[in-house]
Amino acid sequence: MHSHITLEVSHLSKAYDSLRLLSDVSFCIHSGEMLSIVGQNSSFKTTLAKILCGLEPYDSGAVLIDGGPANISSPHSARSLGIVSLGEIARLCEDLTIAENIFLFGKRGISPAKIKHNWNSKKAVVESARSFLAKYGFGWLDPCAAVDTLGLAEKQILAFLCALTQDAKIMIIDDAFSALNPEELSQIFRVLEQIKDDGMSILYLSSCAKVPEPADSLLLIQDGKIIFTASGEALRRIDLASIPFSDPPRAYPKLPVKLGEEVFRCEHLSYRDLLKDVSFCLREGEILGIVGGAGVGKTTLARLISGHLPKSGGDLYVNRKPVRISSVHDAYENGLRLILDDREFGIIRHLSLAENLIFPCYNSRKFALSPISSRKYTETSYCLASRLDINYFDINQPPELLSAGNQQKMVLSRGIVAGANIFILDEPTRGVDNIGRVQIYNMFNNLLREGKSIVILTSDLGEAAGMCDRILLLEDGVLSETPGAAAQKRNAV
Repeated sequence: MHSHITLEVSHLSKAYDSLRLLSDVSFCIHSGEMLSIVGQNSSFKTTLAKILCGLEPYDSGAVLIDGGPANISSPHSARSLGIVSLGEIARLCEDLTIAENIFLFGKRGISPAKIKHNWNSKKAVVESARSFLAKYGFGWLDPCAAVDTLGLAEKQILAFLCALTQDAKIMIIDDAFSALNPEELSQIFRVLEQIKDDGMSILYLSSCAKVPEPADSLLLIQDGKIIFTASGEALRRIDLASIPFSDPPRAYPKLPVKLGEEVFRCEHLSYRDLLKDVSFCLREGEILGIVGGAGVGKTTLARLISGHLPKSGGDLYVNRKPVRISSVHDAYENGLRLILDDREFGIIRHLSLAENLIFPCYNSRKFALSPISSRKYTETSYCLASRLDINYFDINQPPELLSAGNQQKMVLSRGIVAGANIFILDEPTRGVDNIGRVQIYNMFNNLLREGKSIVILTSDLGEAAGMCDRILLLEDGVLSETPGAAAQKRNAV
């Protein structure tokens, strides 16, 4: 039985110009309760999360905390009211270690009192952080590891752990665990059950049409409106697939494209102890899938062949000619473009959607030699948004107002606009619902028809089987053919 109501949202509405984002949204969360809000990309659930975190104002309605009106006018005021938030992009101090991030964000139950006044005691900080990580089941994380060396999954786990240190009473989670594998997500759910028992209220927003295990109640949101609710025994019996709102079955609209000559090859590539003697080739019009779980080196391989990391050994060839790719500039000069799974690195937050779309044009000689007129600027940005099928309500809107799927399409536009021939995509559909995935897959088809080539590094074997012409397995730093990959692809298609 839940106790008092911690958070109450009453008739909340918000519009952007003439577009209604949220319409009469109402719900409440008790202490020790987890409310799950499920909605597809572009359902404006993230807008709701931003309002409750103080990042966006609302037009009408009310927000109450512990029965009293709450003035959430900024992230600082949200924190002072006991609200902590997590998004898909982990907000961490990249130049600090895991242990330092934990101590920077708070000290709730993780350190002896003496450390509070003794930051110079590095050993004590590390040992206390190690105990804290082990307490919540993530003892495999190295507290001395620098955050900028972590993968997205590890960063999302660390951001969650840092949130636990802040002694909040309301936690808002907005698609914050998109990079986690099932085992890691199960451990997160165990921790959520634990903090619920301590009285924490949790608002869990997700684009996955599945009820998370710790949820006590559920809301479905579509076009900024609550369309369905369930709780108690009804929640456990619900079949989201039977509700019209739910995502359609996953589709892989791969079109047959005649493959051309070899356009890229790497031979005997290695990087420290992480990658060993990696070799593969890529042909024109081909999608090559490299499959592996978290921590096997997929992102390292992507960064290595795109000039973001220096290789320890091996050779690279573009159009059968040896090339030296020792920097990002070298990769661009040879027609390679890397799109990482962390969209934060592909979006310029202080620029508008139009400015983000048109930004790569300034690298071309046509735009560099003469200033672009306002009319040409507008026409170009509208054409790019239309070509990429980006769903927006104002071409000059901030990119963070786009859904995850539309943000991903905008990031992919960087390589398309810059005229890249070889796309290296690290988890290209992570955090995107099925409708957004199909749209992104259709973008791949368009690229292939233009003679481009794609390498997809993914942990989703279904995605690889459905969209790739060949599949390779990356495991323990070694790349190999997947047993039965060809048969699996035929069955998937």
